[in-house]
Amino acid sequence: MIRLGYVSVANPMVTAMEMKSIIAVSAENNKACEVTGVLLYNGITFLQVLEGKKENVKSLYQKIAIDERHSAITTIFREDIEARIFSEWSMKLKIVASSAEALPDWIEEIEDVVAEFPPIPPSNLKSVLTSYDTVRA
Repeated sequence: MIRLGYVSVANPMVTAMEMKSIIAVSAENNKACEVTGVLLYNGITFLQVLEGKKENVKSLYQKIAIDERHSAITTIFREDIEARIFSEWSMKLKIVASSAEALPDWIEEIEDVVAEFPPIPPSNLKSVLTSYDTVRA
């Protein structure tokens, strides 16, 4: 299995309805191909972590890379794994920001980025996820 993380710049025209659709469709598709993960959004960029069989994650990532709801997609890590961290989440959205001004008007709630996360052993992944709210494009 592998864990892959990427960042991308969100299309500023993405609406609340589209975000809900992204999560709902992703959750169903990911469940079908046995991929788990989390999607973080700070009003400007996305950070997504995907976990699963190498071929399933690779295939999904190829589809994600051509989605017009984001651009400047950059892989930030790819690692072989023995076990999943997000095994219970076919897809989970977390809205995070160090400043409410960075968020689109339709976002009503900012979440603590790690409040609901499963335990993550000390690693680069944990550092990336816990510092994401300060990332800016």
